[in-house]
Amino acid sequence: RRGLLDKVRDPQDGRRSLLRLTDEGLRVHRRLGVRVARMNQVFLAPLAADEQAVFIDLMRRVADAAEGLRNPAEPATATG
Repeated sequence: RRGLLDKVRDPQDGRRSLLRLTDEGLRVHRRLGVRVARMNQVFLAPLAADEQAVFIDLMRRVADAAEGLRNPAEPATATG
């Protein structure tokens, strides 16, 4: 609707469609990436560098576990 994605037929499997970012989609993605990086700097600023690393690792593990619930066929790997 907003012109951020193009839907094209998969050349290797005509039953599937592929989504690709348009030029505008790429611009929006870049802007959002910059904004997210700035927000992360602000949110993580109160933490020391080692605390930030631990926090990010914990968040990644939580996100991976949530993804495992969404896709139960893929076994989750335990770390730690």
